[in-house]
Amino acid sequence: MNVLKMDSELFKERVRRAPLTKLAGDASGREYFRVWMEGYSPESAVLMNVHHPFNPVTDDWLVLRSYFAECGVRVPHLYLMEPEQGKLYIEDCGDRLLEHHARNASCEEVLEAYQSALDLLAIIQVKGTTRLTPKNPAAKRKFDAEKYLWELDFFAEHFLGGLRKKTLSETVLAKLREFFTVLITPILKEPLWFTHRDYHSRNLLMDHEGYIVLDFQDARMGPLQYDLASLLFDSYVRLGDAFRDDLFHHYVDALDRATNTAADRRAFYWMFLRVALQRNLKALGTFGFQSSKKGNEFYLRFVSDTIAYVRRNLPLFEDLRPWADWVISLLDE
Repeated sequence: MNVLKMDSELFKERVRRAPLTKLAGDASGREYFRVWMEGYSPESAVLMNVHHPFNPVTDDWLVLRSYFAECGVRVPHLYLMEPEQGKLYIEDCGDRLLEHHARNASCEEVLEAYQSALDLLAIIQVKGTTRLTPKNPAAKRKFDAEKYLWELDFFAEHFLGGLRKKTLSETVLAKLREFFTVLITPILKEPLWFTHRDYHSRNLLMDHEGYIVLDFQDARMGPLQYDLASLLFDSYVRLGDAFRDDLFHHYVDALDRATNTAADRRAFYWMFLRVALQRNLKALGTFGFQSSKKGNEFYLRFVSDTIAYVRRNLPLFEDLRPWADWVISLLDE
């Protein structure tokens, strides 16, 4: 990992004169630019513009970047920050996302890459939990009923109402809320662990040393299955069922080693599917919001695969069957 060794004023002078190339962003309001500093080492950095001033002592991205590093997880190096301008200059870790690797590599290479990502996930969850202090931003927030229901209401408003243009009458909304409540009630009984919250193929960069983890600023306490579902029921890379099941067992093996316990695999698997269902509905809400409210159609290409996950998992749960056909019918155009 490159570490820039120069004083901040010299760095500022170089980046002021350096050409910028806009990079693909995420579903947040942040923007990213590659800063080209030809003739210097390193030759490039990444400007992350959050578009608002921030406190460098309490900013979630900065605090959690340091925390992930303390837990032995690779994250981009910080070169310079300009809090008043809402700008951070960070290490350029390249463009080789796990998403791209999964689309182009052999089956054996993809399997190895995902196994490594799951080994890393177990480290993040276990070390992140055992080392957590009450002052950490992740310790102060969690996946609770309010958060889950907010995400599912967001799905109703922006995917069903916004993108699909369904009429959401009071009767429809009440029926949806009843379904949402039944969906999340068992999830709320799960133990809470340190959770990345967006652990998927577009937030894992690869190089010859392994993974660099991105987009960690929303870490919070949640069920172990949440990050697992984010990766294995990923909207951006659709895995086959047999492949996913093999990876599921690889993860539980890694978790058992990290915790020196033996998980109830059957119960863990069913909760994994249930959490994936909530997570995929939440993702559809994000895609709908990006399209209908922000005019960003990039994420529309991932809608059909995400709906396929919902169609796969929703009918599996007996307690959700009274709503299953109806909810699935709402997903169609």
